[in-house]
Amino acid sequence: MTEREFIDRFEQQKYEFLVENMIGESQIRILDQFEEWIKEKVPGETGTVHNKKRTKRATIERPGQRAEKKVKEKKQKQDFGEYLEKVVTEAERVLAEKGVLLYCVALDRAIGIKQSSRCIRILNNHNVFCRVGKSWPRKGKYQGRGVVLIELVMDGFKTSVFLPLLKKIETIESHVGMSVEREMPHIENVGKYRFKLFFPFGDEGEINYDSAFIGEKLAEFIYISTICLKELDCR
Repeated sequence: MTEREFIDRFEQQKYEFLVENMIGESQIRILDQFEEWIKEKVPGETGTVHNKKRTKRATIERPGQRAEKKVKEKKQKQDFGEYLEKVVTEAERVLAEKGVLLYCVALDRAIGIKQSSRCIRILNNHNVFCRVGKSWPRKGKYQGRGVVLIELVMDGFKTSVFLPLLKKIETIESHVGMSVEREMPHIENVGKYRFKLFFPFGDEGEINYDSAFIGEKLAEFIYISTICLKELDCR
């Protein structure tokens, strides 16, 4: 795993922790400080992180090289953050044309933290929501490859939401025009239920899809999921 992948995975896991555990602002600041500490301590882009052990490069960094690296990382995060904002804006536009208004958008907007994902509530249930962001799957056909990920999160709602909606999976796939993936069985066994749309990065790690395309897919995924949930009387 490269330094960049390690940092991004940490950010993703921190975000999922904050979604599932609404902790206080002081605790959030501690997590943010820990994240900054990690970024200062981990090795350069060619370093690896494996089994929690780090391998440092033998080369000595030039004066200012660390600062340049931080600026580059910050720009990458800002660029993806801007990309996500465009995705959500496009989704809002498409859904507005269908007469659907989005509920509270994004945990980071609500509590003022910068993250690489956006959350959109589905219906009135704040525990069932759509999330769009980037990820590096550890298993499956996209293992180790960066992806833009759209997922419907239904954790803990197996009988009331997940299983009824599973019966509508073909309807959802037909509407969005692509395959909808599920979590691995061992993940579902611990109560995490997700429907996922994957958009893999290019060979150079670049995003292959423009924000308007992803925004439209997000909107259609939300729209058909909402319709199916209403039909199933899931509110």
